[in-house]
Amino acid sequence: MTTLCARVTDPTMAPLGGNGADSFGRARIQMADRRGSRWIAVGATALACGALVLGGAGVGTAVAAPNAIKNVTIANYLFTPFKIKLKAGGKVVWTNNDSTSHNVEFSTFGSKTLVTGATYGHRFLTAGTFSYHCSFHPDMTGKVVVVAP
Repeated sequence: MTTLCARVTDPTMAPLGGNGADSFGRARIQMADRRGSRWIAVGATALACGALVLGGAGVGTAVAAPNAIKNVTIANYLFTPFKIKLKAGGKVVWTNNDSTSHNVEFSTFGSKTLVTGATYGHRFLTAGTFSYHCSFHPDMTGKVVVVAP
């Protein structure tokens, strides 16, 4: 099942403490996936949307649709997120927000040197797991997991 709303990708929406409401009195809903559960603050509209999702066949891990674009940030000598999952036909765009140059190197293709602010994009057409690294900083690694559409 594809989740149509309430996908948490912002690290500022990390788990909130408390008893069902955040510090502003807004309701919270817990979403779970294979990486664990997260709490997010929601309003009435999002709660209604969540009810539609939870009323379906169940809550599953959403995978980006074909031709979707996923973003990876390069900062502090890290690729964030480390692992991206998308359907075949989807594209990943890396943006270098670090103060030094980096690149994105796969076994058979890769980017040129990415100076601060530069981007590199690649569309993945076949299913598989693709590991990559920065050839300037070999400890910087990441993965792209591509599933059949």
